[in-house]
Amino acid sequence: MKKTTKVEILRVTNSQIVDDLDEVILENPYKLFVNGEYITTFFCSPENLEYLAAGFLYTQKIIRCKNDLKNISIDHKTINVYLKSSISFLTERNATSQKSFKEMVLHDMKPIREEITQNISLSVVKIQKVMREFVISSKTFANTGAAHSVALMKNYKIVHFIEDVARHNAVDKIIGKALIEEIDLSQFSLLASCRLSVEIVSKAAIAQIPVLISRAATSSLAIELAKDLNITLIGFSRGDKFNVYSDTIELLSE
Repeated sequence: MKKTTKVEILRVTNSQIVDDLDEVILENPYKLFVNGEYITTFFCSPENLEYLAAGFLYTQKIIRCKNDLKNISIDHKTINVYLKSSISFLTERNATSQKSFKEMVLHDMKPIREEITQNISLSVVKIQKVMREFVISSKTFANTGAAHSVALMKNYKIVHFIEDVARHNAVDKIIGKALIEEIDLSQFSLLASCRLSVEIVSKAAIAQIPVLISRAATSSLAIELAKDLNITLIGFSRGDKFNVYSDTIELLSE
């Protein structure tokens, strides 16, 4: 699947102006229909669309497992999802936009699940090593500077890697992949290139991911939610440094 395209630009360097070509990331609109009912429009990278739809429906708490899905198909710029049950309740739930999802979290800081109680220990050195590997995994970002990357890590190995033009799409895609392939996300850490906003933390919490590690920053509300749900939040993981904002794990120096 093509991820980028070439566009004509004027490239300015100091006082020199030249005609040139630049590589930019593709961003396409895809309408989501569930059981024939329009739900929302994604603005996303044109790949892994089945994962995107499944992950979005899961993190919106519309579906609970793979068995709720009957069929997902892509028809040009439309994603058609058929569920095994009715969706007449969707409008009442206000599950048709990212904005309504944020409002749900803001009004109820614990709408998601029971807090994580498992004991987790992480090696500082091994986290630093795997994050270096993660950073260089995105060729799309290297070529365009515009892709958000996420990955699932287990035993300090990157098991699954996905990227998208929008960070919430990337997270939904990797959660959707896990849902469809029936992967138990409670055994994984989520690596991310993006800011760990309350929306990202909420999506990870719904998927029962216990540890989030990002190269970027986080926010006060994301930290509050992570602490409330016993999720470990690590930001600014760059080189040999990172910050632990919500500490529910044992950090090992080796």
